[in-house]
Amino acid sequence: FVEEQNGRVLYPCYQAAPVRGALREILGIRPRQANGYFLFRGKEPFDLNVYIPQGYKVAVRPRVDRITHQQLLGMWWSQYTPGPRLLESAEDYPPVLENYLQCMLSRRLGLAMPDQGEAWLATVFNLPKMDDILGPLAGTESLKIELQRETMLGAMKDGELADLPLPAMPEGPPLLVPDASADVAVEPIAMHVPEECFYVRCGSFGNFIWLRKTLEQTGGDLANLLALRGVNYSLSDKLQRQLVLKESELARLVVADVAWIGTDPFLREGGATGVVFEANNLGASLALAGGIKQQRQAALADQKEAVERMIDVAGRQVSFISTPDNRVRSFYAIDGNYHLVTTSRYIVGRFYEAGEGTQALGASAEFLNARSLLPVARGDTVFFYASDAFFENLASPRYRVEMLRRLRAAGNLELARMARLAAKAEHVKADTLDDLIVGGFLPPSFGDLPGGSRTLLRGDLVLDSARGARGTFLPVPDIEFTTVTPSEARQYRSFIRDYRETTGRMDPIALAVQRYPFLPPPGAPPLPPEAGLRELIVIDARISPFTHGGSFFQGLGPPSRRQLRRVPGDVLSAEVVYPDQHAFSGLRDLKPPESRYLPLQRQPRTVLEYVLPYVAMTPPDYLFGYVGGTSGGAVLDEYITDRFGPPQRGLARGDGFWYRLESGGYTTYSFHPEILRSVGPQLVMEDAPRPAQMRLHVGDLAQTNLARLLDMMGFLRARQASDGNTALLNAMAQQLHLPREEALPAAEAIIDARLVCPQGGKYVLAQDKAGYPRWQSTAGREFVEGRYRFPPLGWLRGLDVDVAVVNGTLAAHVEVDMHWPAGSDVPPPPPPAARPKPPEELPPPKPAEKKPGGTP
Repeated sequence: FVEEQNGRVLYPCYQAAPVRGALREILGIRPRQANGYFLFRGKEPFDLNVYIPQGYKVAVRPRVDRITHQQLLGMWWSQYTPGPRLLESAEDYPPVLENYLQCMLSRRLGLAMPDQGEAWLATVFNLPKMDDILGPLAGTESLKIELQRETMLGAMKDGELADLPLPAMPEGPPLLVPDASADVAVEPIAMHVPEECFYVRCGSFGNFIWLRKTLEQTGGDLANLLALRGVNYSLSDKLQRQLVLKESELARLVVADVAWIGTDPFLREGGATGVVFEANNLGASLALAGGIKQQRQAALADQKEAVERMIDVAGRQVSFISTPDNRVRSFYAIDGNYHLVTTSRYIVGRFYEAGEGTQALGASAEFLNARSLLPVARGDTVFFYASDAFFENLASPRYRVEMLRRLRAAGNLELARMARLAAKAEHVKADTLDDLIVGGFLPPSFGDLPGGSRTLLRGDLVLDSARGARGTFLPVPDIEFTTVTPSEARQYRSFIRDYRETTGRMDPIALAVQRYPFLPPPGAPPLPPEAGLRELIVIDARISPFTHGGSFFQGLGPPSRRQLRRVPGDVLSAEVVYPDQHAFSGLRDLKPPESRYLPLQRQPRTVLEYVLPYVAMTPPDYLFGYVGGTSGGAVLDEYITDRFGPPQRGLARGDGFWYRLESGGYTTYSFHPEILRSVGPQLVMEDAPRPAQMRLHVGDLAQTNLARLLDMMGFLRARQASDGNTALLNAMAQQLHLPREEALPAAEAIIDARLVCPQGGKYVLAQDKAGYPRWQSTAGREFVEGRYRFPPLGWLRGLDVDVAVVNGTLAAHVEVDMHWPAGSDVPPPPPPAARPKPPEELPPPKPAEKKPGGTP
């Protein structure tokens, strides 16, 4: 840190050698010297307080030297805008601060922005962000950052008029949906859901509570089951507050069915979503209406800015409660025994239309096909369906254009907040957007968007005039427009061309989830209450029609009714069926590294110290497993001919560390002959419950030596995310001259999320050795075995997966042995019942006419 008492020192940075800096980071060695750069105003002398981390006082005596000034300015800029370094990886928080400051200073000082290279090595061990799951349809955080750069650097065309009609959406390839039987049962609630909505049916209010509690336990983000992230967007709480909808005991008694629906996945910015309730009967419907209205009246009393209006939608009177910033936006519509609470007026209109038989999800051919594959009679806990109409709607010109507009609007709200802070740091007036534009903190054309919306400053609030506050934007289908700018028309045509060429159209997706109580093995005592909740989660997935298999599935053989009997001692095993061979592999466990390989006699702290024991050993020293297949298959020919010579019965030594065993019609390889001698006699095929081309089994990894390695790698990832958050907080204080204690609320206001420590600690201001306050996490920086647990090891007790492509349908069956710790507040599964047996194979499709899927 560097400070000057009058705030004259601005935008400091420190030199980081590309390679040596990375090596120091790996080895945990503090550099002996560092070069610091900063900007300042005025010619008068001043004194610096420098903390590196010890405190020093430095007297600065400025002098006028234009040549040296330009040289130093270039050196400062090269350090202020560094490219990705070796082993550097993206943090969990969006890089909004550095992106804004670099773009703002580039424009003000006339300095070129550097080329943003890819930190290719950095992303190898990072889990994919949930933003990227829907790819070009959903829009990503990186896309918003790029739009912010374009806005700040003036790359957007000023003054473009939205005077062109919406571009046409070219028809995609036909959707060949197998005809379903006329007697396929469909749940009544699906007949009141628009076909362009995603559909999450819970079947009962108890199942709905389980889904909500599960989301709460994971911070509203199921990705946290795999790796805790450094930000929490609190989506579940935000949605409940916006909808004015809380669970109640009354709903449990009167609700027969529940479905969560929506036309898009944009929950972070404000999605078009809602909940449909089906009451048991007329009396239950009246009671449910009374309960919902009571909650809405309580919200009106609690939210002083909230108002209720009765509006006309499709000739029906609908209650609408809202606040100016859309923090509360709730429509309540009733159609017989069906009740809808939603954020979107568009969904209200389509809810009534679907109930009258117009483009209802339950009546579509593809939904009937899905219900023939995953029947209602299964009694699933949760049934999820994303239709062709849902994906086509996301790719439509209205959705795509408005998606980019709202990303730009959300980015502008962030930019306005940061511009205010930067202006205050430079002691410049920052009351209005004009103040910020005149001061150079925002570009001259900032604020106006196509369609007529504008960024507004209202006290501490920053709003978009058409969409509201960040996180609770007006839903996409409720934004009315019919024209676009020339740039938007070109962007859409480019997008839809690439989308049709690469994807064509998305395949409809169906997921069915069932819960069962965990049954201890015979003779084992039941789990005590203090042990938490143990349950079996069964997931059946169907993608039909399945058109994106590509060459991967085409290279596999037909689904096999046979599987390898599980070999005792395998912690992980996999099988793949090829046309002429059944291949398999198994991992027994990892052997922990011996102490002679440890570089230092202490707990490892750095990347190198974690991985060095494994690098120093050869694979046979720690990797205990095997691979193989049925003898005579082409997949293993290369190994047989090149490494071992002609096949021969018994055990043989090959090149390098490999051993091979030919026995009982199987060829098996391992680094360890004793594993082959043990596993070989146990290789036996048996009947499988379902035909499949790929199978995977994962045991309870928490009880293996592999757990320690996973804990260490997970700890590194969690510490990296935590360090990224503390770096952001300290940068807020250093770069924007914020009082230290204000950095945390300011950062959370900008990104509209809570910063959390994935290691389980809290972010606090603590004094370093020099007595200087810095943001730190209370979690330790050194890995201590037993203190940190890699998230999947805490809940995963077993996993079985099989996948098959049959008759143009991809079928996946997943069984997850799941453990919730005590106090998790997840309701237990219902009492044991007869588990419906999944069909052994998918029914053959009936001939279907080639007809394109419709877009609503």
